[in-house]
Amino acid sequence: MAFRTCCVFCRARTRGFLADRPGKVVVFCFFCALSGIFAIALWIPATGRVPIILYALCYGFTSGTAVSLWAGLVPEFCETPQIVTYLGATCGVISFAALTSTPIAGAMVKQQRRSYWSTALFAGLIMLTGSSTTFINRFRRELSKRKKMDD
Repeated sequence: MAFRTCCVFCRARTRGFLADRPGKVVVFCFFCALSGIFAIALWIPATGRVPIILYALCYGFTSGTAVSLWAGLVPEFCETPQIVTYLGATCGVISFAALTSTPIAGAMVKQQRRSYWSTALFAGLIMLTGSSTTFINRFRRELSKRKKMDD
């Protein structure tokens, strides 16, 4: 936890700067996908302190995007009068995920006899699925905007 926390300063400085350049959605999708890849590629095969520390540093640098940038993404996907409704719905989905993910992870660890590979795989796949779904929705929204402009 301490190593993950060490990355907070660097993470806080880079997200805002990067989100202004290519866009919030692209930065969100990139860093969430990178978090998922780190969970699968670094956490699952980790056996010892050094690989776990390396994973904690990499994940600590990339994972904060999901926590800090989601509220800025909601206006990207909805019309202005509906922002409050969509923010409330997004908070509801996030709270449901937060309430259910811990017992699911605990059951996985218990079933695997205190092994964390299934939890790491679950977390990585959820992050990869979320980032790819967000990116696909952004792409679809851009296509619909272009069709409206052409008409």
